[in-house]
Amino acid sequence: MTYTVVATDRATRSIALGTVSHSSSVLAKVLTGAGAQGHRVLVASQAFSSPALGAAVAAHALDDGDLREVPAICRASEGGGFRQVAMVTDRGGLATYTGDRCLTYAGDVVDVEAGVALAGNMLLDSGVLEAAHAAYLASTGALDERVLAALTAAGAAGGDCRGDRAAGLVTVGRHGDLHLSVDDHDRPHEELERLRVQARARAVLGSCFRWVERGCPADEVAPLTARLATAAEHDADVAVWWVVVSELAGLPRPPASAETTRSAAELVARMAVPRTDSSTKGPDDVD
Repeated sequence: MTYTVVATDRATRSIALGTVSHSSSVLAKVLTGAGAQGHRVLVASQAFSSPALGAAVAAHALDDGDLREVPAICRASEGGGFRQVAMVTDRGGLATYTGDRCLTYAGDVVDVEAGVALAGNMLLDSGVLEAAHAAYLASTGALDERVLAALTAAGAAGGDCRGDRAAGLVTVGRHGDLHLSVDDHDRPHEELERLRVQARARAVLGSCFRWVERGCPADEVAPLTARLATAAEHDADVAVWWVVVSELAGLPRPPASAETTRSAAELVARMAVPRTDSSTKGPDDVD
């Protein structure tokens, strides 16, 4: 049915969850993300997924519960034998559970030293989790890259025995949050990687929006345009905003295609004109 990798970077308190399945909307089905008092937890409840169990396990972790008690919580839940759980907390905690009624091959791995846990059910064989674990350990990239490397290796080793069709990736941490989902796709791992790269490149757009909101402060222009220049090479939306920020800051226009220049000019023009449509009018306004 599903295989999931959860991982933590204890140095930065970043956490990530990646999941792949034959079933559509896999991320929406398995994910519970929760937070309290500055702490965050990500839980996958899969096999016969249960949002209620995911929420219960997350609450236990956020209440400083002993994660060694997670299997007992799962076993005691309704239908516990059919459940599978993998979870990670931003305090470096990891826990898994695989019920005895999960469809074979089903199993889980917890590597506390490496900060990673894996769980899967209805897999081709045990080699799927072994390949994922090895790929995670061999990867040296950012946390989201390492999780995706593990998922990709799991898929290459056979993945869901019915074939992989859906995938999702969630990260929470210092370098920004991601929430990406792929459904009914012939190559879900490749599509998830494309979305991951795109999302990381477009993260700079949030800085652009905040810069405009603050009135385009001059002392922030140089680092902002440097980030835009780096990301613009591979993303058309970022290229447009590189031109926009340069125009608003009174800088020379960076090299851009005619289409990018037109799009940027339209954005600048729209930002310069206050809205006057009916949604901005008060009850006493008259046309």
